[in-house]
Amino acid sequence: MQTATKLRGFTLIELMMTIVVLAIFAALAVPSFTTFIANNRIKSNSNELANLLQYARSAAVGKNSSFIVCEDAGTWTVRPKGTSASPCGQSELRSFSPSTEITIASSENALPLTFNAKDGLK
Repeated sequence: MQTATKLRGFTLIELMMTIVVLAIFAALAVPSFTTFIANNRIKSNSNELANLLQYARSAAVGKNSSFIVCEDAGTWTVRPKGTSASPCGQSELRSFSPSTEITIASSENALPLTFNAKDGLK
């Protein structure tokens, strides 16, 4: 007489139910993850712009001269302040271009920003 051996494993029904539950969890997680990625891009770009402004300030103090932050066609640049009619025409020290999905609005009368060694932001 043969003894019945106990089989181990999963049935097809159990595997299909597991896949259905995982698919439901994935469907719930994807919108939250997309929002997380969008928020992370905004934070990253704002931190990068803040770093650019901090660089201009520290360069002005460190070199005891004036530096400007200009915005031209979406690219933000740090340049030494020159005597030319176009202050944004000097050589570029550092630049930042935000992601294509991000738009940084600036007021025309607020730019260029000027940093100097004594007064800070003018």
